[in-house]
Amino acid sequence: MPLSKELEDQYNKFVDIIISHQGISKAIMWLEKRIDRYNLKSMHTAFFLYGEGGLGKTSLAEYFEKKYSSYEKEKDLGTQTIIPVYYTQLPSNITYTSVI
Repeated sequence: MPLSKELEDQYNKFVDIIISHQGISKAIMWLEKRIDRYNLKSMHTAFFLYGEGGLGKTSLAEYFEKKYSSYEKEKDLGTQTIIPVYYTQLPSNITYTSVI
């Protein structure tokens, strides 16, 4: 059964609230500073998150993917889609050669 518009709006407000562990909060601030620094210099950057399960890697990645959502930019040859944050999960049995 689909949610009513009112319940859906309330749910979306709740989902936007992040209550995180102090370590995740520090990671968010650290990453945001780096992203802002690279944006000021018009440089590209990448971050690779890894660690044990349950540390908040997925929450952190989803937070940044939502905060820096894709947008359209007009160029000389047409419209370009800019994707500032790309998030993907790798299998736990990943090897170096399977990534490259």
